[in-house]
Order: sequence, then structure tokens, then C-alpha cells
Amino acid sequence: MEKIIDYAGLFPPAVLTMEKAVANYDRYRDCPESWMLSHFICPAAKLGEFEVSSAGLMKEGKPFHISTLGRKSDVSDCFLDYILEDVSATGQFIERNAGKVVVDVFEFCLPPGLSSQPERVEEYLDAAGKILIQHTASSDPVTVYYEVPLSRNWQEDIDLVVRAISRQNSSYKDKALTAGYKFRCGGVRVEQFPSVEQVVCCITTCRDAGVRLKLTAGLHHPFRQFNESVQTKMHGFINIFAAALLGKRHKLDAVTLTKIIEDEDGSNFRFEEHTFSWKDLSVTTDQIAEYRENVVISFGCCSFDEPREDLQRLGLLP
Repeated sequence: MEKIIDYAGLFPPAVLTMEKAVANYDRYRDCPESWMLSHFICPAAKLGEFEVSSAGLMKEGKPFHISTLGRKSDVSDCFLDYILEDVSATGQFIERNAGKVVVDVFEFCLPPGLSSQPERVEEYLDAAGKILIQHTASSDPVTVYYEVPLSRNWQEDIDLVVRAISRQNSSYKDKALTAGYKFRCGGVRVEQFPSVEQVVCCITTCRDAGVRLKLTAGLHHPFRQFNESVQTKMHGFINIFAAALLGKRHKLDAVTLTKIIEDEDGSNFRFEEHTFSWKDLSVTTDQIAEYRENVVISFGCCSFDEPREDLQRLGLLP
């Protein structure tokens, strides 16, 4: 679980002020479980606020690692304009804070309704990639994650975007830019939680296409459980990461992946010195290290405390 949590304290249900979220992230960087912490999720439109709130905390040699979130657009024609503005603003932010920040991840939500106009997906990804390469040419390698709002044709939505991402990655020979898929696992309303079938489709489609997967929202707890506040079952982050890791190692089918994601019995998931197992299926720590770089990367959560506290209660963390 190294660098598994991207801190999204600005977002629901936490919705913290920038000052509070930045202070939390800075504190988490020095806590005993700091090895679990990855990026600070910040909308490009709020990088100025971040700069003000972190002024006394940013130091040379200990940079803040930031993932920039682009603006959503329900209008197709605005999508690329927003990306250009957001990436340009991010580039200026990096220049102003050279050595004090690392912005090596960008996240964009594609406009809805793309399954009815699949040719636009290739157009959007190609143009967005060119914008990112142009404005991050002097930076370290950059990863961009694309999310798509799921429609009634959700299988087509996932397949369309993941396949387009795979083709885009094949065109980047120097690997200065790598694209991945971002999947939303929940929210503050019951309808925002994807079905197990949708999660399985996402995992298998990304795996088969060789596309990195980043998850976000709804993954507050290690194992699947019913949540009173939203009146539905929330997915567990151990369930989903186990499904992705074991699914990659053993080329698991949808039936077995479904069983892993639906499993609410934590005793079926075992952490040992050199292996992680679910029932009789195992993956080694060396394989996990490889897959965490190339298969399933991290998940965004508005709380860094809640996942750790659950793991501690379960005896999985000291």
C-alpha cells in the first residue's frame, strides 16, 4: 500500500478549506504512515489558493507532490479550451515554485455522451496530449488520467476510452507522457456508486489493454460494507486492489473478480511477509511492486485518517 492514497481533502464529503487541507497534507507527510501518502489533489483553478495557503510550508528539497484536476465541461466544445487554460496555469505555477512543488499528474474528465461520437475521443486525447507535452516539456515524465461519465452504454463508454488511451500510449515513443484511466467508485449519493459489474468491467478492460488504473471516491474503508449515510454498500479499497492485482497475476475471469470485490470477510485477505492472498490465490510482493507501478496505481480519498484508522482496528497497521 505504498503511496496508495491521493489526498483529496478539498472534495466531498470532507470539503475542507484550502488552508486546512494543505495543513493536513503537510502534517501527513511527517506521520508514521507517510509512506502510504501520494499526491495532493488540487483543481488547476485553485492553484493560486494553494500557493497562498502553503507559503510558509513549501521548502526546497521537500516538495509538495500535486495532481492537478482540470475543470469539467458538459459542453464538448469547451473541453480542449479548459485543458489549455488549466495546463498553462499549472505550468506558470510550477515556474513560480520551482523546486518546491512537483506536478507530475493531471486528471481530466471527458465530456459526456462520447459513445455516440467515438471519433471525438481520439481527437480529444490527441489534442490534450499535445497540450501537455508542449507545456511540460522541461518537466519530469507526466501521467494524465482520463475519466468518462458513465451513461446507459457504460460498457461501451469504458471500452471506448480505455482503448483510445492504449493507442495514445503506443504513439508516445519517448514516454514523456503516459495516459491512464480514472474510475469513480462512489460519492455522497447512492446513484454515484458503481455496480460490482461496472468495477469488474473497468478492471478487466484496463488490464487487457495494458492501461494504468487510478481510482477515486467512495473508497474510505478496506473491505466492502454497508454504509448507513448513503444507504448502500461501499466498495473496499483492499477488495478492489486485490481484484486488480490478483486478476493481473492469474488472468482471472469476471466471475472470480466479482467474488473478490463482493467479499466482506476480511479474514479471506491475508498479508504475509512475501505474499498477499485472497483464499487460495496469491501474488508476491515483487509482483505487487511491479503491478502498482503499471496496473493499479492509487485512489483518491478526502480522508487520510479514516482508511488508516480502519486498518489499525483490523490489526493490519500498528
